[in-house]
Amino acid sequence: MLMAFVGVFLAAEVSFSGASFEALQGMGLALGAAFFYALATIFTRQAPGVSPAAMAAAQLGFCLPLLGAWLLWNGADWSQVDWKYVGLLGGLNSIAQYVLLYFAISHLTLERLSILSFLYPITTLLVDMLFYDMELSAAQTVGIALILLANTAILRRKPQPDKGARAGSPTGRQAIAE
Repeated sequence: MLMAFVGVFLAAEVSFSGASFEALQGMGLALGAAFFYALATIFTRQAPGVSPAAMAAAQLGFCLPLLGAWLLWNGADWSQVDWKYVGLLGGLNSIAQYVLLYFAISHLTLERLSILSFLYPITTLLVDMLFYDMELSAAQTVGIALILLANTAILRRKPQPDKGARAGSPTGRQAIAE
């Protein structure tokens, strides 16, 4: 796990020296998002009878009004919004991703679930490379390699029973294969 965390740190190229207010604000928001992701994971593991779709609906029902209030408070310019992209992003990302994520949280062991968390930065960098013509730095390349090595090590270990996973749910390689 430590190797994967170091990999994420390198892949993100975190630097505090000379960081602008916006960069520090972004880092703070990312830490806040990670905190709330952890809370959502804990809540999901404690409520095994709740369906993934219901969990996604509850999260969206809680977060959308907060996001709307924040946008209104900051005077967002709605005239430049292309609503089909907002709908597409909301439909594909928010709904489908959260349903799949809550399904994974309730069925995978925590060890296997950590693999998903460490793959997010790699996915972000790949999207940046494909769509925004970004080139990876040496540190990012090393970070990606560390993340992949750590995830491989996790997958190769013998699965340990996880008290938070649903009873009768697959563990280990079975859950990843499904």
